Amino acid sequence: MAIRSNSKLHELSGSKLTFIEDTLAQHHGLIVDYAHMQTAIISQKTNLKTRRTTCIAELKAMREKMVKICAHIMSKGQN
Repeated sequence: MAIRSNSKLHELSGSKLTFIEDTLAQHHGLIVDYAHMQTAIISQKTNLKTRRTTCIAELKAMREKMVKICAHIMSKGQN
């Protein structure tokens, strides 16, 4: 009887260990996926910051051009 009890105990331990290993593997997969997504998001954030800087510079240049055009039109109207 004691042998059967030990055998069942080992079997249960094996099942639990398998479950724990499977759970850890799933968690590891989730962590790896999270790291990949985090890297992609950081890259997108960097690209957005770069685009923002470029767009701001372009807007400033357009505003300066508009001011020059308006000044030119106003000077033509005064002549």
